[in-house]
Amino acid sequence: MDVDRAVPAGDQRVQAYGHAQQAAQHGGTQINNFGGGQPRRIEGTLDTLVPPPATMVGREDELADLLALVERASPDGRPVVLSAVHGMGGVGKTALVRALTARVRDRFADARIELDLFGFTPGEEPRDPGDALSELLGLAGFPASEVPVDTAGKSQLWRAWLAGRRVLLVLDNARDAAQVRPLLPGHARHCLVLVTSRDRLDELDAHGRVPVGTLPESDAVALLAGAPGREGADRSALAELARLCGCLPLALRPVGALLAELGPADLVEAMSDTARPLRHIRDGERGARAAFDLSYGALEEDLRDLLDACARHPGPDFDAASIGALAGLPRPVAGVGLAELAKRSMLVLAMPGRYAFHDLFLGYARSRADAGHDAARARQARVRLYRRLYHAADVETEVLLGRRGRSGGARDAPGSGGPARGRAWLLPATGELRACCAAALDDRWERATGFVKVVGWWLLLEGRADQAHALHTAANHVAEEAGNPWGRAVALHGLANVAEKRADYDHAAGLYRRALALYEEVGDQHGRLSALCGLADVIRLCGEHGQAVETYRRALELAEGIGDLLGQADALFGVGDVARLRDDYGRADVDYRRALALYEEVGDLLGQANALRGVADVARLGGEHEHAVETYGRALALFEEIGDRRGQADVLRGVAEADKLHGDHEHAVETYGRALALFEEIGDRHGQASTLRGMADVARLCGEHERSVETYGRALMMYEEVGDLLGRAGAFLALAQVEAAQNRLRDARETYRGAARIYASFGLANWVEHCENRIRNLGLA
Repeated sequence: MDVDRAVPAGDQRVQAYGHAQQAAQHGGTQINNFGGGQPRRIEGTLDTLVPPPATMVGREDELADLLALVERASPDGRPVVLSAVHGMGGVGKTALVRALTARVRDRFADARIELDLFGFTPGEEPRDPGDALSELLGLAGFPASEVPVDTAGKSQLWRAWLAGRRVLLVLDNARDAAQVRPLLPGHARHCLVLVTSRDRLDELDAHGRVPVGTLPESDAVALLAGAPGREGADRSALAELARLCGCLPLALRPVGALLAELGPADLVEAMSDTARPLRHIRDGERGARAAFDLSYGALEEDLRDLLDACARHPGPDFDAASIGALAGLPRPVAGVGLAELAKRSMLVLAMPGRYAFHDLFLGYARSRADAGHDAARARQARVRLYRRLYHAADVETEVLLGRRGRSGGARDAPGSGGPARGRAWLLPATGELRACCAAALDDRWERATGFVKVVGWWLLLEGRADQAHALHTAANHVAEEAGNPWGRAVALHGLANVAEKRADYDHAAGLYRRALALYEEVGDQHGRLSALCGLADVIRLCGEHGQAVETYRRALELAEGIGDLLGQADALFGVGDVARLRDDYGRADVDYRRALALYEEVGDLLGQANALRGVADVARLGGEHEHAVETYGRALALFEEIGDRRGQADVLRGVAEADKLHGDHEHAVETYGRALALFEEIGDRHGQASTLRGMADVARLCGEHERSVETYGRALMMYEEVGDLLGRAGAFLALAQVEAAQNRLRDARETYRGAARIYASFGLANWVEHCENRIRNLGLA
């Protein structure tokens, strides 16, 4: 150890050198020689550790990680510095470290010291490293008169005393690496240093780092429920309280204390202010606010400005490109700043590349950001954000679908990467897109309608019909208020799409008709075309095949007139669907293949997948099992690439139907099960009904009559819910066969009659005759 390089000159230098040498040469028992006198022996172990909390909920994983780091590092024979017990204020870093020291304290026989560095303590300035060293040296036995004056000398003397000793040192609440570095043991062996901080302290050469986040909700509830007076409390109310506290121990403890006097429901109501839930919880509010203010105050001005920009983001999370747009910074510069804010526990990493505020800190951050800001400049910043997200969402949805444009020409946007790239951008950005659409509508941004249209489409593809409905409803309200007929047309069109996906066909048809009239009023031919195709779809789904074909042909004529290849493909696909439903398989195959060729020309992968499914359906119905299965496989691969779960479910149901017809009942049941799980996942009741009917068919064919009757019953209820009369008629026909096989002939007759009435209402004479023949075959008088 080179003491000469770090201690002061003159007599003080000589005294310090002597003290360091004596401290370094005596292990286990501390011997210090001050002022040239005899060494003073201090028996026992220096111990200023604070015990851990009497009860500690959770943190088992973090504690295990810390213990594992200690065990892995100890054999190296060098000091172990764990500087990464880091996290936001009030998260429980100190309690965790104290729990660790209770486990390992007996390994350090010479000294166990905990020192608060006041890095983020209300009313206190962060400790100067020199002052902290003076306290440490005083604890070690050095009189103040003989401690070097400068920090470097103190640090060298401290390291000399540590040499040869087994010392556990806790440096709690560190401000930054510069505050901590002089206190570290250098090359002294057998020391363990634990540092807690809101900063990640990347600049320190630490053996390991353990981030400490908020508690899992189950642990937060356990913390609220664990103290006396809270036994038997309603767990759902406690869970809501935990969420309102952001699962932050700093807030949970004062709220938990109030549970001894107040019921959980009352506290939930008192914390109903989503911007500041702790407003009426005095201790919690003071603690959380102080935690934020101290961390905010420690930021440099440019980082404060960046955090203010983050606070103005509509949420719930964001990436560097979005914050760059808000703050007027290049994306890489914003990215560096966001990483620094996360390092200092002002932001949390919501997912790779995306950041968010802790719920409690967001309200404080927004109040600071809003104080004295220029409203006009803030709106300009938001508009930059909206433009950026609208453009990106539009580009990535086209990339997801592989489209080259509606007319088949080149398109500026897609670039490379294919559906995987589009989905990789859209999926993590979904929450941000929803929030920014809502904010753009509130701001009355002139392009908000188009923004909502793109985002609403994506939400429907993801099976988030409720979220899409909320956005389109808000967009319709804004358009009505502004007297904007085109905006109303787009919003009503979006609501019609939602109603169609929910199998609310009558309502969808009404909405499509209203949108169509408004598109005609403003002269939007592409909007009119899309609405016509949507209207024809729901008419077909209601079983009105003649009217559906007429509407598809109107759409096809319009698409050809304006040179819209995608619209032509959509109309031809619909005509093919009707031909298939009319058992005209040859005509259906031709129309599906014409649609497929157009979808390929414009590069629409979703359209291609649907057209391939149609071709496969025709092959299955025509008895071409191998061709059907192979074509279903091609369609399924495209649906999986895009991530369209509804399309995947439809294809799987088709494969199961093919297996059923082919007699492979075991595989059919398995595949129906996969389809049903997807339909349930996205809430598609019509898909569930049709799949249940198929599963009931297999049970009937296998002679499992009770199971088939029960499953047909479930399918019939769902068909009735969604208003699919033809689906209900088909299920009646199959159920009547089971009832006849069970010798329940009168029940079978009534069931056949129910099917016949439905077919008659649609003018399907052949099917009515089929039902009557079945009734005659029952042999009843």
